[in-house]
Amino acid sequence: MFSYLVWRSLHSLLLLWLVTVVVFGLLHLTPGDPASLMLGEQATPEQIRDLRHALGLNEPLITQYARFLGQAVRGDIDDIGPDRMGRRSPNILRQKKRGFMRSATWHFIQIG
Repeated sequence: MFSYLVWRSLHSLLLLWLVTVVVFGLLHLTPGDPASLMLGEQATPEQIRDLRHALGLNEPLITQYARFLGQAVRGDIDDIGPDRMGRRSPNILRQKKRGFMRSATWHFIQIG
């Protein structure tokens, strides 16, 4: 039973890693510059450059992936900026972490 749980855990970790690679790749394959899209057409090149630096878009892909993976592990999925009303959107996973973890654990046990 223990070896089954270890095997299952390793497969789950591999699957999660593959999902992060696919999501990160899809985010970088979308057309357009995220900084230009966020600032709009009236943005100056200096503003775009500053936002690209603030978001870390001028760093190597491996560094961006490491930051992306770290934020995903911590649950910092809402690190883009203010929402339409000028305030930060609530981070659902941070607010509901206990219930989310219970639900994820329960479903992990049920699938097995």
